[in-house]
Amino acid sequence: MVSLISQYLLYLFPVLFSAVRCGRGPSFFAAGLGVLAFDFFFVPPTLSLTVADLRYILAFVVFLCVAGLTANLASRLRNQFQQAHKKEANTAALYALIRKITAISDLDVLLEHIVQHVSDTLDAKAAIILPNQEGEQQVEAYSKDGGDWASDEADLTIAGG
Repeated sequence: MVSLISQYLLYLFPVLFSAVRCGRGPSFFAAGLGVLAFDFFFVPPTLSLTVADLRYILAFVVFLCVAGLTANLASRLRNQFQQAHKKEANTAALYALIRKITAISDLDVLLEHIVQHVSDTLDAKAAIILPNQEGEQQVEAYSKDGGDWASDEADLTIAGG
């Protein structure tokens, strides 16, 4: 039984791989398939899903627990990696914007660059609305894909509120 159990640990690799690549659900599916495959091919009587020795049932339960724990940890690692990648992309976008801002001295050009960079980064329409000398809100800059919505009176009222 000891040699079979040590071979059984090799069935954790598909669980870990599927947890890192696909998430928690597919890794539990791989763990279940691993238990069934090991039982079918290696546990006496072979080529059946019956278990003659009850110690193997305990081994199956322990394997499923270990597979669940490792799948959970690998899934968390995957989520943390994705979050770190998003933060890195945001930091790079902010750095690019700061480099553009420091090189521009004209306010109108600066506002156009800021609003276009925000629009490109967020993949959305953007506008900068500032009060004029009378205190009324007016559009100072807007993204290339949507100036008509930014000059709407309702939008200006909401921005001023």
